Amino acid sequence: MLVVVNKFNKHLYVKEMISNHQLRKRVFSDILGWDLKIIDGMEFDQFDTVDAYHILHLNEFGQVDGSVRLLPTVKPYLLGDVFSYLIDSEEVPRASNIWEATRFCADPNMSPKNITSVLLLGMYELAVALGIKQYLSVIDVRLERKIKACGWLPSRLGRVHTIPDGRIVSNSLSVGDTYYINMLQKANIPPIPMLKNLYEIMYKTNVKEAA
Repeated sequence: MLVVVNKFNKHLYVKEMISNHQLRKRVFSDILGWDLKIIDGMEFDQFDTVDAYHILHLNEFGQVDGSVRLLPTVKPYLLGDVFSYLIDSEEVPRASNIWEATRFCADPNMSPKNITSVLLLGMYELAVALGIKQYLSVIDVRLERKIKACGWLPSRLGRVHTIPDGRIVSNSLSVGDTYYINMLQKANIPPIPMLKNLYEIMYKTNVKEAA
């Protein structure tokens, strides 16, 4: 099951958010070896703010086995405020209809094989609901290849940089029906809503609020 959590409904998903931060610790700290802030077995950073949205994939036991964090670029965000050197343009994108996707991760043992497609489709649904036209990201080139294979084709905003943790690049994902259809076909998923709780945030949330 796929759900979206933000400041309006997070009180309903306390256990799920704990599970999410535990997953992030396992993936980014234990497996990838990133030097990150760990608190009580959970990973956090300075962009886990009240403005963040989290798309969570829950398994049959209610545990999070895949997730991604989304932030409006009119607020502080990872690419714009930490990794702006990855963008060739002199101007860092900041607009209410441009959001950032970070902390894209999945449990290598527990998540379904099509978890990348499922999370991407959730991102697409949220974009349509909120009027988001583009996602930006700082991304490892290995995940970039996975996203391409799922049918959503990213555009690079700069050249690839090598860091101790791997090879990273900045890119953008434009929201369009063609990509949505491609992803459904490649994942063999019927065109039904993926986000099961979108109604919980829609009456309080819109893109203008992010500004």
